[in-house]
Amino acid sequence: MPIASMKATFASLLSASLPALVFAQAECHRNPMDGISVSCSDFNFTQGHTLGATCTTYPPEIEVSTILDLDRCLENRVGRIAFRPFGNFSQSCSNCTLKGITNTQLWCDCSTYNFSNGTWYSNNTLWQLSDFQYIQNCNGSLVCNGPDGFNP
Repeated sequence: MPIASMKATFASLLSASLPALVFAQAECHRNPMDGISVSCSDFNFTQGHTLGATCTTYPPEIEVSTILDLDRCLENRVGRIAFRPFGNFSQSCSNCTLKGITNTQLWCDCSTYNFSNGTWYSNNTLWQLSDFQYIQNCNGSLVCNGPDGFNP
């Protein structure tokens, strides 16, 4: 087979496959008024850093179980939980529990250092998991999704 013919065959195969690759990407629930508390339920927290839930895919709407390692999304920032990719918050936060009507408030005791007297202390802190900006339902999977689009 001549080289020109092989190039044409390869180009036609590539162009036929490319749309399938582009559209295979999952759709995410991204309505700014729609936190995970709208498209997910049955939240639970295990192992000191793992968030579990039942979330709805889109479309079709099917309920699936999903988990997310919050160490991939959160950090302890001076005694407060904050978004940060691979922040490993559970290394210095403990006794974490889910509270609130929809169980989307993460309360933890996070340690921090008091520079004025040179001692460590624990701060009871809240992080709102249903804040759509950071944790999202991406086609039935919980994902980190911060301002820079991080999505582990």
